[in-house]
Amino acid sequence: MSLVRSLSRPRLWAALLVLLGASGCALLQPLPEPTTIDERLATLPSSELPMEAPVTVRWNEYQIPFIEAETDEDAAFALGLVHAHLRLGQMAVVRRIVQGRLSESAGPFTTELDAALRAFDFYRPADAIYAALPTASRRWTDRYVAGINHYAANLTPETMPHEFAVMNIEWEPWRAQDSIAIGRGSGVDLNWFFLLRLLQIQDLGLRETVMARLLDSFDQGEASFTAAAPNRDFGRLETVSRFADLSGRAGRSGSNSIVVSPEKSASGAALIANDPHLSFVLPNAWVIAGLRSPSYNMVGMMVAGTPVFGFGRNEHVSWGGTNLRSTTSQFVDVSGLPPEAFETKEHDIGVRFWFDTQSTSRLSPYGPVMSELDALPDTGAAFAVRWTGHGVSDEVTALLGAMKAKNVDDFRAAMTGFAVPPQTFLVADTDGRIASVIATKVPARAPGEPLPLIVTPERSDADWTAFYSSDDLPFEIDPPAGFIASANNRPSADESRPYGGAFPQDERIRRLIALLSDKDKIDLDDLTAVQLDVVSPLSLEVMNAIRTKLLAWQPGNEDEAEARRLLLEWDGSYHAVSRAPAVFEAFLTVFMPGVYESLGRQDEYAIFESLRRGREVLVEDVATLTDAQWTAVLGPALERAGRMAADGTRWGDIHRLRVGHAFSATPLIGGKYLIERIPVSGSRETALKTAHNLTAEEHDSTFGSQSRHLSDMSDPDRNYFVLMGGQDGWLNSANFADQVRLWQSGAFVQVPLSEEAVRESFGRVTLLTPN
Repeated sequence: MSLVRSLSRPRLWAALLVLLGASGCALLQPLPEPTTIDERLATLPSSELPMEAPVTVRWNEYQIPFIEAETDEDAAFALGLVHAHLRLGQMAVVRRIVQGRLSESAGPFTTELDAALRAFDFYRPADAIYAALPTASRRWTDRYVAGINHYAANLTPETMPHEFAVMNIEWEPWRAQDSIAIGRGSGVDLNWFFLLRLLQIQDLGLRETVMARLLDSFDQGEASFTAAAPNRDFGRLETVSRFADLSGRAGRSGSNSIVVSPEKSASGAALIANDPHLSFVLPNAWVIAGLRSPSYNMVGMMVAGTPVFGFGRNEHVSWGGTNLRSTTSQFVDVSGLPPEAFETKEHDIGVRFWFDTQSTSRLSPYGPVMSELDALPDTGAAFAVRWTGHGVSDEVTALLGAMKAKNVDDFRAAMTGFAVPPQTFLVADTDGRIASVIATKVPARAPGEPLPLIVTPERSDADWTAFYSSDDLPFEIDPPAGFIASANNRPSADESRPYGGAFPQDERIRRLIALLSDKDKIDLDDLTAVQLDVVSPLSLEVMNAIRTKLLAWQPGNEDEAEARRLLLEWDGSYHAVSRAPAVFEAFLTVFMPGVYESLGRQDEYAIFESLRRGREVLVEDVATLTDAQWTAVLGPALERAGRMAADGTRWGDIHRLRVGHAFSATPLIGGKYLIERIPVSGSRETALKTAHNLTAEEHDSTFGSQSRHLSDMSDPDRNYFVLMGGQDGWLNSANFADQVRLWQSGAFVQVPLSEEAVRESFGRVTLLTPN
C-alpha cells in the first residue's frame, strides 16, 4: 500500500509539510528573473557546433524559429538545439514521467503511478523501432538528438531550467529512444479508460444495459464521409460480450480538423484549419517552428522532444489530424496461463524525501499484466494488455514523408507505416485536392464479429495474425460537399474492414458540418469563426426535450421566472459573457440526478455521466417520466436555476481557465506559478472545447482547444498559428505566455514559408557556426 493511501487527509498534509522541510527548500526555489527575448536568445550556443556548414535561425517577436540549413542533417541538429533551448525543462519532466520515475521528483505520493508506468513500459518497443528505422530517418533522429545533447552539455547554473531544481533532475543524455517513448506515451489507446470503467460494473445486467445503449448510440454517430452503410451484426448479448469496438470514448483527447476544396473556398484554393485538444497547461505541448533545407520547406507544430512535425504545411501539402480511437489493443484473460508463461520483473523506484521502494510486474506473451497494479481500479478480472503500440511501427519516416509530400497521394503513401497514435488525417494540396486518410494499425477482424470486453488467449491469437493499415482502410478524396471535417468521429460509414467505431459524442462534428454547409464560399475568417464557435447542439436537444413541460410550469417566484425565461430564449451558446449557460448548468446539476433518482436508475446515470454520455441519454430518458415525476424533478431544478439567475452570474464567472505553469496545480507552492485565471467561453463538446464536469460552482477548464492553425494553399505565406501560452518554456520569459491574449481573442501569429517573407517578418537572427 502506498504512503498516500495509508494517510488520512490531515496526516497527509502534515507529512507533506515535513517532506517540504526535508527537501532543503528545493521546492521553494525562487522564480527566474524576467527575461527579454534578446536575453533568452543570447543563451543559445551558436559557435563551434558539430555541423557541416553554417545554419541561420531566424526568430520573430514570439520566439518562433525558422531554421535555414544547407544540409538536412544540420537542419535536424538545429531543430534539436532549438527544442532544447525552448523546452528542455518540459522535455526532462515529460521523459521522467514516461520512464516511470516521477517519485524521484514528487516523493512517495506517486509510487503507484510509477509502478504502473514501469509495468506498461513505453520504452519496451523503443530499441526495436530505432533499429528498424531506414538509414535516412535514423540519421535525422540522431542529429536531432545530438542537437539536444549539445545544448544540455553547455548548460550553466544561470541557464539551468527551473524545473531541474524543483523536480530534483540531474541531466542524463537524451537518446532517440526517449523521443520514441514520448511518442508512444502520447499515443496511448484511449479505449483503455472506457474498458476499465465498464469492467468495474459488477452488476452484469446493468453492464449489458449500458453497453446496449452505447452501441445503439455509436452506430448512429455522424461519419465524416459515407462510402457504404455500416455492416454490424453483433449477435446475441452475452455476459461479457457484444463489445464490438467499444472503447475509450471517455478518454480525454480530441481535436477538430477541416479541409475545404477550391470550389467552396473564397480564395479559389484549398484551405485547412486545425485545433488540437489537449491539456491547458504551460508550457504548451506544441512548439511552432519553420524549417528550410534541401529536402524540406515546412512550417508547423511539433511535440517538444520529438524530431518531426505533427501538423502544418510545406510548399505543396498541408495536413492536420484528430485521434481516431481505433481498436489498437485487447484485454486478454491470462488467468489460465501456466506460471512459466510469465516473466517477472522487479523495479527499483527511487523516492524523493522518503525510502526507496520496489514494485513487481509480470509480462505475459500478450503484454503486461495490468490488472494486478494498485494504480488501476479493481475490475475483478485478471488481464494483460495487448497493444499494437508495443510493436514496431515507423511514425518518424511517415511524418518525414509528409513533410516533403507534393500531393495528397504522396501523403497517403507516406502513412503506410504510421500506427501510434491512430489518426484521421485531413490533407489539402496546391493542386486543389482535399482528402481524409486513416492512419492506424489494427487487428484484421471480420466485420460484425463480436469482441468481448476481455478476450481469451485463443481469440487474441486469431485476431493478431494480420493487421489493417492505412493502405487497407477507407480513403476519401474531393467529396461533393466541398469539405471534410473531423472531430474524433467515425471517419467513414464503410466498416467492411473494422478499425474502430467507438467514437465520442457526435455533437462537435454535427455542428462543424452545419456551419460549413451553411456557407457558399468559405475563407480563413469563416474557419476562425468555426474554431471559436460555442454552440452546443446537445444542450439544445436537452432544452427541446423539456421545453413543453417548462412552458407549462408555474414559477414559484421572480427568480425562477427569470431563469425560465433565460432557458427558453437560450440559443445553446456558451459565451463567457452570457448568463443563460450558467443558469442551464445550474438547472442540470439538480435535474439530471433527479430524473434518474425518480426512475430508480441512479447507478446507470452515474456510469453514463462518468463516460460523459449523461446528457445524451437524458434526452431519451426524460420522455419516460410521468407527470408526477416531472413535478418532483422540475421544481427543485428550477429553484436552483433561479438562484443562479438572481446572482446575475455569467458563464465566464464560474467557467475559468487557469493560465500558469504545470506546477501551478501543486499544493502549497502552486500559487507563485499561477499567472491568472481568465473567463473562458465554450463547453464540454463545443467546437471551442473547454471541458468541464457537471457543476454550477466556480471551476477551471483543464482540457480543450489549446492551439490553432490555419493555412490557405493559394499563398505559401498565409499560414497562421497560435498557442494557449507561448513558445518559450523558460519561466518569466517574455514569450512564456505572450500568446494567451491572442488565443483568447481568436487572433493568430502569421508564419510565412517563402524566403522573402521569412526574412521580412523574422527580424532576429542567430548564426550557428560549425567547429
